[in-house]
Amino acid sequence: MIYGLAIKKTMILRSEYKDLANQLSTVTNAPVQIENLKQKLVSIDGIIGANINDNYVLKEQILNHCGEYCNKNNLVIKDFPEIHSFSHENYQIETSKIVIQGEFIDVLKLIYMFENQYKIARVVSVNFHTEKNIRTKQKFLETDIYFQNVNILNNE
Repeated sequence: MIYGLAIKKTMILRSEYKDLANQLSTVTNAPVQIENLKQKLVSIDGIIGANINDNYVLKEQILNHCGEYCNKNNLVIKDFPEIHSFSHENYQIETSKIVIQGEFIDVLKLIYMFENQYKIARVVSVNFHTEKNIRTKQKFLETDIYFQNVNILNNE
């Protein structure tokens, strides 16, 4: 009887107090949590590539950066086919390929530049292979560099 009259109500109020105190601590930490989520979002954007919705702009930026570097370092752009796009649910994945001919070290520096300095698209694959010029019978290095960009589609 004593438990039902006094102790039970006190225990209920104590548990409500603990719940409200936990909610208060969550609310006071909200700005810090929001800032952490924004930082995570920026790092994820860096991983998946810039959110460029126009294929032409993406292709032009890749070609500009690559062409400028190739001119300075004796590399040749052999091929730059159209961008391949694939959509799934709310995402559009764009894959672009560029074929570079030149010295191994110079090509590695180009790849490093795209991975670390330019965040227009993510380098997802690199394929080194040798080709032989039939006329001169010389071998040369060709490199296929694949870039990928993930965009969020707005289906409103």
